[in-house]
Amino acid sequence: MLPARVLGDLYYAKCSDLELDPSENQMRRFLDFCRTSIHGRKVKLRDCGLGSQCCEIFSNILKKYDISNLDLRKNTIGNDGMKQLCKGIAASTSLTHIDLGSNDITSEGANYFFDKISNNKYLYSLNLANVDGLHRNRLGCHGCKGLNKLLKKNNILSMLDIADNSIGNEGIKHMLQGIDPSKTSIVYINLSNNNLTQGSINELSNLLNSSNIQEIRLSNNQLTDVSVQELGYFFYRGQCQLQKLDLANTELTSAGVGILSHALKLNPFLTHLNLELNDFSKGDKFHKISLLLKTNKILKSLNLSK
Repeated sequence: MLPARVLGDLYYAKCSDLELDPSENQMRRFLDFCRTSIHGRKVKLRDCGLGSQCCEIFSNILKKYDISNLDLRKNTIGNDGMKQLCKGIAASTSLTHIDLGSNDITSEGANYFFDKISNNKYLYSLNLANVDGLHRNRLGCHGCKGLNKLLKKNNILSMLDIADNSIGNEGIKHMLQGIDPSKTSIVYINLSNNNLTQGSINELSNLLNSSNIQEIRLSNNQLTDVSVQELGYFFYRGQCQLQKLDLANTELTSAGVGILSHALKLNPFLTHLNLELNDFSKGDKFHKISLLLKTNKILKSLNLSK
């Protein structure tokens, strides 16, 4: 648990960010909240109105205290706060996971962050995903250029969540351009709700060819059956060793599922497949899925809800 003095400094910084007058009662409530939200080496302060002034305090905390998980989702850190926070992240030798989802961070702040952690030897999990419409991060296509430089230099980062950041197919292209499949450390990536369309699977080819990647989430994108046909190619050829694949609400039909089912018949890797919120009402419906279940002995979880 962080000292009361440090939490008091954080409260006053919060008041400064929100342009509020400090209150003894409000400060007491904030300290009580922190005591329930900070456990051991994990800090979880979501939706607290924390901004750039608070990031100066957090930067000092990361420099002085042994923090492993920092979760500041749904605050108002912004680009200025990100730059302050990077000072502490660069100095920390214990921080392994950081969640800055929904924090008004644009490509400018994200690229600054990516540059500062490019040689970081401790941070292996990063979340910049948005969870609702408030304080959305906007990584976009331009931010993926900085992400590309990070992935080329950093051999530690293995879990990346950038859902709902409007990166599009071009963003994936920038992110993975020149990436060596044999050298990337990424095992999990969430690309859900990112304006991905036909052709996105081709842009993901470098990652799909990696023997390290275990899980990809592509839900809530307009992939259609064409993309699934491209994806089936990697499974059929044995080039893809994914264990978990999320294709929920990606405009698949029974035709696309038939293609995927055929490709997965003898696949020895995929254990979890999510196909919920797709329309399989036409064509042969579940016949191909039935054949998949009869022939595939590896799949453990199949979601066909909604």
